[in-house]
Amino acid sequence: MSNFINLAFSFILYTLPLLSFCQDQIQDERDNKYYNTIQLGNLLWMIENLVYEQKGSVCFNDCNTIRFYDYKKLLDVCPKGWRLPRMEEWDSFTESFTEAQKVRMMEKNEKQYRVDFLDKYNIFKENILDIGPYGRIEGGELVKGQYIDFWTTNSFSKDERFHMHLTPYSITGHGHKHHLKTNKLDEYRMFPVRCVKKVDQ
Repeated sequence: MSNFINLAFSFILYTLPLLSFCQDQIQDERDNKYYNTIQLGNLLWMIENLVYEQKGSVCFNDCNTIRFYDYKKLLDVCPKGWRLPRMEEWDSFTESFTEAQKVRMMEKNEKQYRVDFLDKYNIFKENILDIGPYGRIEGGELVKGQYIDFWTTNSFSKDERFHMHLTPYSITGHGHKHHLKTNKLDEYRMFPVRCVKKVDQ
């Protein structure tokens, strides 16, 4: 029995470096911040929210966890070689909920993406990208709730003011013109960012 225990212990010591190596990281050269990443399909995704202190971005009590960005300054918001996800690329995230019953719903107006979890599976309880309901910035104030919005891009539109709206039971992608008017600063919204990078095949 002792030989078996010694063998098992040796195996654990040998494999620990390999297990830790599976946790991939990138470093943002602008502020030397490290981000954990995971591969979904042919994309690497940040498992954490971007917290780069871009001019015009804001944070409140948790600046090491989340920061909110103005859509007018999204062009260079991600680290070099990384970018905002496209709307259709969020499929790799929704497909990761293999055990959840869900339905794809396309709606009219500007809601060009929707996956509904049928009020039976709370995606915030556990998800592969560690996304939580941090709310959003509206009128310069943090508005908390059971939701979070992420800036994204839409390959089928020249309008870059799109975002993904995540609630416990749905993921919706649509345009965002109404709350981005400079003459309505009390309604003006800012959202966090997750960056992606295509994996070389």
